[in-house]
Amino acid sequence: LGGFDPRKNMYRAVEAFSRFSHSYESDFKLYIVCAFDDESKRNLIAFAKDHNILEKIYLPGYVDDAQLKKIYKKASGFFFPSLYEGFGLPVIEAYATGLPVACSNTSSIPEVAGEEAIYFDPKNVNEMVDALKQLVNKSLTKEARLRRYEYAQKFTWEKIAHKTFSEIQRVIGKKFTTIADNKKIAWLSPFPPQKSGIANYSFVLLSQLATVESLSIDLYYNQDEPIDELKSNFNTYPLDNFVNNYDQYDDVIYHLGNSSEFHTEIYKLALEYPGIIVLHDYNINPFLYHSFYLEGKKEMYKEALLASANGEGMAEWERVSCSNISNTADFPLSEFIVAKSKRVIVHSRWVKQQFME
Repeated sequence: LGGFDPRKNMYRAVEAFSRFSHSYESDFKLYIVCAFDDESKRNLIAFAKDHNILEKIYLPGYVDDAQLKKIYKKASGFFFPSLYEGFGLPVIEAYATGLPVACSNTSSIPEVAGEEAIYFDPKNVNEMVDALKQLVNKSLTKEARLRRYEYAQKFTWEKIAHKTFSEIQRVIGKKFTTIADNKKIAWLSPFPPQKSGIANYSFVLLSQLATVESLSIDLYYNQDEPIDELKSNFNTYPLDNFVNNYDQYDDVIYHLGNSSEFHTEIYKLALEYPGIIVLHDYNINPFLYHSFYLEGKKEMYKEALLASANGEGMAEWERVSCSNISNTADFPLSEFIVAKSKRVIVHSRWVKQQFME
């Protein structure tokens, strides 16, 4: 699972699978499940063809949750070669269906995957090949599947909702437990039916928060109206209405990820009207580069770069300006929006530590 963002490491994954497949003489196939554009698909197919593995690579494209669950259940293992994650939810999804997992030893992934996983350096193809060999020999017995399933149950939406609600209380500075203490929150995020992992995250989390009587949440959406289930439990407004309504809220929760389609306007509002940021990706350089630099709003990209690059910002800005190529791996650029915000909610201790250093 992943995408064609460079951090998802798809080309090394295909190369590793090619070496594994040819050395192991296996009939295993590699399913790469994600949305992609025509150019990304063509490039990956050409790469797979060059590595004599094209017939064993499957690209089903974007699938809904029901289809994804079927793919997990039919798989022999889950291979997750991402260079970094802010959390690593697919690992937990794989465990929840009983699958063994081979994954990167970087960022938040070991924190999430625990002792059950097989680890590798995602920049070392030889280690990835060895991990694949171990993966296909991992037990798929009923007992092993149950052990992984039980591990996944430690991660629940109820716990996330409780912690999120506690953080809202902290930032407002007062516990509110009765109707008389009711507080109003604006929630800016993508929502279903938009095809976004953060849209799904907001949907499930809001289903838990909807039961808190002392908390009133209004939803602000961009482009597509939220599904009826959300509209029946919350007031929903187009994002354009937010500025006029801003003064009525005790606080604002902004969900930020790496999609220029869903988060550009949210990011701009979060800069101007500071609130609580739910930072779904530590590295938001790709998002800022595509949303602002490539769209002619280069000063916004420069502003984040100079504020986030530990003294190297000007040199990097001059390099990007000359080449029009961003070094997304070395400059995460999230420090700027974090410094502007009242509170930041992240999904792992690893991400928190990046801001503590």
